[in-house]
Amino acid sequence: MVNLKPCPFCGAKENLLDLDHSRFNRFFVCTTCGARGPLSAWHDPDHAAKLWNRRAVDDRIEKLEAEVTRWRDRYADVMAKLAQADELLERAMNFPPSRRSQTMCNFYPQMKAILSDKGPVTVIVMTKEAE
Repeated sequence: MVNLKPCPFCGAKENLLDLDHSRFNRFFVCTTCGARGPLSAWHDPDHAAKLWNRRAVDDRIEKLEAEVTRWRDRYADVMAKLAQADELLERAMNFPPSRRSQTMCNFYPQMKAILSDKGPVTVIVMTKEAE
């Protein structure tokens, strides 16, 4: 049988009773506070235990963990794109100052393609001309 979590209302660990509601349904009841777990449609104590152990907080935690994973993946993607953009800027900065502005304009479509995948992005490049 599945290990049962404590009662989510009173915290009791020992006073959980497996009730056979009918020939086909089972559920757990806390004998300390009377909290009743979800009704299992199967006459299976393991299924009833799994339903008792389910918590709304667990579901939210899983959703938040999935969201964190999506953001980490997005961050890695953005960092890779920024590395590509940085490489383009490095190439442009290797040109002589007299050609740098034109080179930046030539690289703009590539920069925009790298940095924008979900909408417009403005790429602002500031250069300090050699004195």
